[in-house]
Amino acid sequence: MRNRTCLSWGTAMIVVLVSCARAPEKEVTEVMQALDQARVAEADLYASQTFQEAEDTLASAQAEIEVQSEKSIVSRSYDEAKQLLESAKQAAHRALYEASSGKEQARLDAKAAIKDARAALESAGASVAKARPGKGTQADLEAIKVDLEALQTVLTEAESDFEAGNYIEAQNKAEVVLAEAGSIGQDMGNALKKAT
Repeated sequence: MRNRTCLSWGTAMIVVLVSCARAPEKEVTEVMQALDQARVAEADLYASQTFQEAEDTLASAQAEIEVQSEKSIVSRSYDEAKQLLESAKQAAHRALYEASSGKEQARLDAKAAIKDARAALESAGASVAKARPGKGTQADLEAIKVDLEALQTVLTEAESDFEAGNYIEAQNKAEVVLAEAGSIGQDMGNALKKAT
């Protein structure tokens, strides 16, 4: 009877050891699915810090799984990897949640940048239209007009990006137009100084 009890305890210990020594494949799959959902919601763009945290934590978990898989079955423990995977999954869910508000903020920022760029471009265009070419300024004014046309093209691209939902790209282009349109005012001043 006593031998049977020892055998039962021994079997139970082996079962416990084997179950503890199994790699957390299901948990890895759950994190990958959560990251995929976040990526579809564009969390990599609009909640990039949290999304990156999730990816980095998953990488740490996978490295820990690799370390543990090289150990003997008796000394193998995936507890730390499981904790990392749980943290990665939570970060992926946070990124998914944050992506929605981040995208809305990016939309508002892009809309404001496009509005400001349009106003700056119109102002620069009006200044160029009012300028009277003087001696030696004709070439400068023509160059400025070419620059304005190029900026109008960039602004049109920004508006197209905005309509397509590419808010970050739209904002970046609009900010380029805004900065360049501002420098056109300086170019105008320099060109007019030459005329005097």
